[in-house]
Amino acid sequence: MTETTERWDRLDRMIAEGRIVRREWGDGRERACLLLALAPEVGEGYVSRCPADVLPAWLAGLTPWIDDSGSKALWPGVVARYARVTRRAHGVLDADGWERAR
Repeated sequence: MTETTERWDRLDRMIAEGRIVRREWGDGRERACLLLALAPEVGEGYVSRCPADVLPAWLAGLTPWIDDSGSKALWPGVVARYARVTRRAHGVLDADGWERAR
């Protein structure tokens, strides 16, 4: 298992346990926003610290908006889909592919 795979496993575990929060960063361990759960390096708002091998900078920058926007009712599905799509895309897309996705 790679460090990158462990990141998505952690995100999936936090989603399943109901520990993803919105409209706040969380503490990074017990509770975390979507981006912080995936990339603890971002701390409380340092999106630019997200490793490029995890997410491209443009997607890391969009992630807090994806997490915080939208209806409360649909939010759990958005979070789950984000985790599935980014995990799958990470294993398939190279830099050019991520740019096309943007």
